[in-house]
Amino acid sequence: MPPDVDGAQLAMAGDVWHIRVLGRSGGVGPTAVPMLLLGFWPEEEAEGQAVREALIVGRTLEALTTLDLENALAASREPRGPSQRPTREERRPRRRGDGASGGRGP
Repeated sequence: MPPDVDGAQLAMAGDVWHIRVLGRSGGVGPTAVPMLLLGFWPEEEAEGQAVREALIVGRTLEALTTLDLENALAASREPRGPSQRPTREERRPRRRGDGASGGRGP
């Protein structure tokens, strides 16, 4: 894989955004889809925690077009804080009959 750039800038709707890759996933096997977690910072807050995040298909930040970055920013949302992340119980799929889905319990 070619080396990635450290970051990018995007001017959109009169604002300048700094963009960095926060994480990567997939892309190893022939059917795996490479994903990038992008972080967005407004120009005046270019350090600290990202203000917005977006998960997009891609291998490197450098390979993304301006349109890709614009679409990612438009689809981005505020990062979830540790207290907002679902617990293990909340992530567990509910099974029929466990009382949580309206089915009959034991």
